[in-house]
Amino acid sequence: MMDIRSNPQTRQPDQTTENMSSFDLLKKKHEKEMNDLYLRLQELLEEFKMCHYFKDDREVR
Repeated sequence: MMDIRSNPQTRQPDQTTENMSSFDLLKKKHEKEMNDLYLRLQELLEEFKMCHYFKDDREVR
């Protein structure tokens, strides 16, 4: 089995990996990924709203 502490992607700057269980590391990584996805979803939603707004604006004229 691979030692999770040797994987640079799972390293957390605010807490040493020796103090965290594998579950905690995966949970923290998952939370970060979900936050990143949520932010990206918000960006895409704003882009969609802008495109939709301009599309409606053109049709009104």
